[in-house]
Amino acid sequence: RDNETGLLVPPSNSEALAERIVELLDNPTRARAIGQAARETVEREFNVERMVEQTAALYREVLEPRPLPV
Repeated sequence: RDNETGLLVPPSNSEALAERIVELLDNPTRARAIGQAARETVEREFNVERMVEQTAALYREVLEPRPLPV
């Protein structure tokens, strides 16, 4: 999420990347807030329990018996 958990820049645009980096260097409070929000998102969305849950759900779906086509 741009400006919430990170900063987006167009691909292969080093000038835009440099500008966004300077924005963060000029505003360390904002940089910390974005970093904290990103960390919370990763911890919530990509934890081991959730990955196991999603993998098990995928296995259940794939292995569920289905009628053969006629």
